Amino acid sequence: MCGILGALSSENDSTSFKKALNLIHQRGPDGFGVWEQVGIQLGHKRLSILDLSEEAHQPMIRDHFVVVFNGEVFNFLEIRKDLESLGHVFRSNSDTEVILMAFIEWGEEAFQRFNGMWAIALYNTKSKELLLSRDRYGIKPLYYYHKNETLYFASEVKAFYPLLKEKAVYNQEVIDSLIINQTFQYHGTDQSYLKDVFALENGHNLKFLAGKLNKYPWYKLNKVEVADKFEDRVGHFRDLLFSSCSLRLRSDVPLATSLSGGLDSSTVAAIISNKNVKLDQRFVRDQRYEGFCASFPNSPIDESVKAQKMADSIGLKLNIIDINNPSIDELEEILEKYDGPSNTLAFYPIAKLYQEIKKKGITVSLDGQGPDEMLAGYWPVKQALQSAFNAKNFSWFADIYETYVARTNRAYFNKGQIRRIAHEVIWKDFVKRKLKGEPQAVNNGWVASKTPLPQGPNSLENKLLEEFFQNPLPGILNQYDRCSMISSVECRMPYMDYRIVEYLFSIPSTDKISHGYTKYILRMAAENLVTDDIRLEKVKYGFNAPILDWFNQGLGDWMGQTFNSKDFEEFPYFDGKKVQKDFQSFRMEKNQNWQQAWAFWSPFHIFWWHKHAQKLMKQHPS
Repeated sequence: MCGILGALSSENDSTSFKKALNLIHQRGPDGFGVWEQVGIQLGHKRLSILDLSEEAHQPMIRDHFVVVFNGEVFNFLEIRKDLESLGHVFRSNSDTEVILMAFIEWGEEAFQRFNGMWAIALYNTKSKELLLSRDRYGIKPLYYYHKNETLYFASEVKAFYPLLKEKAVYNQEVIDSLIINQTFQYHGTDQSYLKDVFALENGHNLKFLAGKLNKYPWYKLNKVEVADKFEDRVGHFRDLLFSSCSLRLRSDVPLATSLSGGLDSSTVAAIISNKNVKLDQRFVRDQRYEGFCASFPNSPIDESVKAQKMADSIGLKLNIIDINNPSIDELEEILEKYDGPSNTLAFYPIAKLYQEIKKKGITVSLDGQGPDEMLAGYWPVKQALQSAFNAKNFSWFADIYETYVARTNRAYFNKGQIRRIAHEVIWKDFVKRKLKGEPQAVNNGWVASKTPLPQGPNSLENKLLEEFFQNPLPGILNQYDRCSMISSVECRMPYMDYRIVEYLFSIPSTDKISHGYTKYILRMAAENLVTDDIRLEKVKYGFNAPILDWFNQGLGDWMGQTFNSKDFEEFPYFDGKKVQKDFQSFRMEKNQNWQQAWAFWSPFHIFWWHKHAQKLMKQHPS
């Protein structure tokens, strides 16, 4: 895991380039390198994880190719053996060199062989062509700016400030999305919070030669064969989980896992603590796994008791980190390092958790992102009911209804809402089909997205594909990348292994919601691994900050002072006076709710970031 930066321009500006590279220092504090020729600069900030020696230093040059790379290719040992059988000789024990030699041998087809997460820049010194590549699902970020003969690229948006200077202005569409929708929505598009700075979409390559851009997808979601019997599908899924975790335990530095007390992270923790996980001999000498849990003392969202019980059941040492109401200094420390505005305050406890992981001398964490979006773990109630109704599978319809009624809580749907949705599906949609024919699946992605969604077999699968590829998962991945990189920790995600993703989008929908449970196949695969109080928990909470408590413990005072300032009132990107008035009314209410509170974080963070960003343009390199 590292930070990468590149500038292709007719004039090399070393001062601005060094400033930009310094802004992503936390992504790679273990070393840095710059390679440059006339018209090109490639920079790298190194976080040493595989092969800690200088042989793995980047930028790395082999033949007439130069590479800078952020991420990991977890199956690099298998690919290396294939390359060695073809006569390739290696100087290092890194995955970076495997990437480079694989590209020399197979060209862009090499990406299909990689199992991992990456943002890669490959420069051909003969043809003067630059190739950028992003992993299948956009786990690692990559941004670019292009105008005329100039191209910049970087791991974080804030690195563009010294390069663009006064051209670094906000993207009004993104600001509107953060303020109005309060979601991760724009992360599933090619947009960023700066105008003209674009995200390279997941599963895409971009070529740049002689001022011309050529962007195209290199990956599409594949359907795979699945067994006829449910028990066999569960067994295969379990095997894939063990294999994925085994690959992601490959590290020359210590590892940990985040344990929330929920099903997804508990399953990962159980697997990596299981003696059946196979490791190459190289990686067994310093493997000391620890668990880390974010606790919110005296808060209803605290799940540390369940996490401790789970850790005890598998013999995992658990570090419980109390996340309390942040002081202004503590929050600003995180805000300064976090790459741009966020729609939610959840980033703060996530960042604090990774801070504690790093303090323990641990550089890699295996975490549980992904299953909710693939296995109906959120609230695709209408789409699931619609799918059962269309299939005339009325027993499944009743099962889905009871499943979501049983998992309601104050923060999400209530039972009355579930009933209304079921009534709408049965009657209103029935009438629509009779009058207008069967409704077609709709792509509900943000208008800026240029990547069409794959089409699933029913409404539920289309909704899950939307959640996975557009919103919320891309934003969650970005949030965890930003939070972990603040403390120079690599976040690995076993569920995001492409073999698992393709498998879960190929199984029947009834494997996902069944017998009164969402994520049913995962619950069955986790049997005898995860304690039943977690494995069979029906109520969905989700991870967030206790924002209402914090608003009433000092954070609200600081926000109120900011909202009441003249600069905020006159801020040109949204109506500051309205935010100010609404916040005053909110603080006077007796029955506040977290959804109301959430609405105020985006304008506060945007404004705070704007003030901080002015400093980034003037920052001197260290």
